[in-house]
Amino acid sequence: MREAAVALFRLFQSVDDENYINLKKWAEQNINNEMYVYALRLDSLYGTNTPQNSILPPFILNPRYFVNSETITKAFTMLEDLKENGKIDPATAEEDQYDEVFSAFDRKQQFIVIDSNYSGWNLPKNGIDEDINYFREDVGLNSYYLGMHLLHPFWMSNEELDMSYSRHAEHYYYVHQQLMARYLLEKEHLPKNKPIDGRDDTDYVPYLSYKNGLPFPTRSCIRGDWDSEKALIKSIDIAIKECIARGLIIMENGTAINLTDDSHIEELSKLIRANLDGVKTAKVVRSVFGYGSNRSPIDKYNPAPSLLHHPETSLRDPVYWYLIQSMLNYFTEYKNTMEPYDLTQYETEEIKIIDNDEITNLYFASYFHSYKFPLDYARNTKANDIRDQNTYIAVRQRRLQHEDFEIPLSFETSAEVLVVVRLYLGPQCGSNCWQEYSKFFELDTHVRLLQKGYTHALVSSKSFKQHSFDSLFDSVSLRPEIARKSNSYSTFKFPDNLLIPRGLKSGLNLTLFVMVTPVDVFEDLSPLPIRTNNYGRAVEMFDSKPLGFPFHRPAAGFKEAASNYRFYNITVYHKQEYLQPKATFTPNLY
Repeated sequence: MREAAVALFRLFQSVDDENYINLKKWAEQNINNEMYVYALRLDSLYGTNTPQNSILPPFILNPRYFVNSETITKAFTMLEDLKENGKIDPATAEEDQYDEVFSAFDRKQQFIVIDSNYSGWNLPKNGIDEDINYFREDVGLNSYYLGMHLLHPFWMSNEELDMSYSRHAEHYYYVHQQLMARYLLEKEHLPKNKPIDGRDDTDYVPYLSYKNGLPFPTRSCIRGDWDSEKALIKSIDIAIKECIARGLIIMENGTAINLTDDSHIEELSKLIRANLDGVKTAKVVRSVFGYGSNRSPIDKYNPAPSLLHHPETSLRDPVYWYLIQSMLNYFTEYKNTMEPYDLTQYETEEIKIIDNDEITNLYFASYFHSYKFPLDYARNTKANDIRDQNTYIAVRQRRLQHEDFEIPLSFETSAEVLVVVRLYLGPQCGSNCWQEYSKFFELDTHVRLLQKGYTHALVSSKSFKQHSFDSLFDSVSLRPEIARKSNSYSTFKFPDNLLIPRGLKSGLNLTLFVMVTPVDVFEDLSPLPIRTNNYGRAVEMFDSKPLGFPFHRPAAGFKEAASNYRFYNITVYHKQEYLQPKATFTPNLY
């Protein structure tokens, strides 16, 4: 499957515009749909033929990887009842009849909306993150992680990725570091912020099924006996730690690479990708941790692929977050051997952040939104087949959302200057915020021109360019012509609805960090012009500073507040919404 999908992608890369259209038509009719869409998504990054907004979101095209299997079964059952009896039991689902005729269709349709919970909704609590399953299983977050796989395919060499984007290795690390920072922020509202220690004390049931009806395998909590696959993973772990201890990487051709302060992120990322997330070991790692002790192969087709074998389902399992943390520990281990960088060299008196009453009393609001999206592709894979239907089935999930907000910023400068404004959100940390550097999540980074003297600016969450907005697909019907015209959704950007963690009714205290620095000389380090592929449009850089600056590594010479950076205490309030009595969502989704 992988070889065939990659081969199709290479074909898309190699043909001219005219042959591309013919090849696309042929592949759509003759190639497995998942392979076809996978190759198209790759071409939207590494080629120039496929626009990035021309492909529908993963949760629309393959809802079986995002929606509980009992919901899919219920949808098909209701369709059969409707076909045979002409009606559906009102107690079974919410049924609405719409009279309007959408422009994309030529007749009236009937829409059925089914409430759907997340995994484990009917099981006793086991203490393994059930209360934040809405975060781990969010359709936007898991679609985004598929985008991250496409940006860093495990089968694509570091050398080939270097040709598309010279800072890909740094980005690979930063994406996972930010995912973990955001994950920890989501746990802040829980009574006990359980640390990630890798102890998977219970089995994990995915609640998903493949199109042939086969369920995703349950991941056993039993670790099983020591074997050659576990020995392989351990040997790689020891080798990576030895490279870190020596500050030296020996390549296969004998070349020695020093892990210097400037290059450690890039070189460590490439080392980890090649050894733990490469073709040879990716399958082993995902089998060991994705199945637990349930991984004894019956034949080459069984057991079925686990959650960890698909990037768009990996984040659902808490054990995968343990794997992310284990990877980040390599970087932390090396950073602890380095001298902290001097933060004072980035301070400046020429740019001053001026406190104002609005920002010192700032608060955000979170709530759960009833998000609806169609399940049409769960039964059909061709758009033309879907348009011939009379009845449309949609699912309604409760997704974390935040109210739009504005951050009021005031600056004073001695001259007109072009600056980079960085906004981060972190835990309540008092005077120890710099020690908690790895727990800060990037809200926004943007370039702004400050006039000489005083400048007041309102930074609106609606203007953030680094995040993806999927509100256009919050609909019971599928209108591809309209959806594909939107530039607000991107599989390669973090979902906007998860920008702010869930708060508390009484208020959750967090920390907002603001830093302003002059734009430094930015060089396009990519050897290829940006017009030769679309990769550069998916990953934005604003200057040559490290990703995550100034929280990219331990700092020295820091202050609680300087002229051009500040920490502010902010509060996140959670607004509870009580639905009609017939709603069947779990208590943590209100």
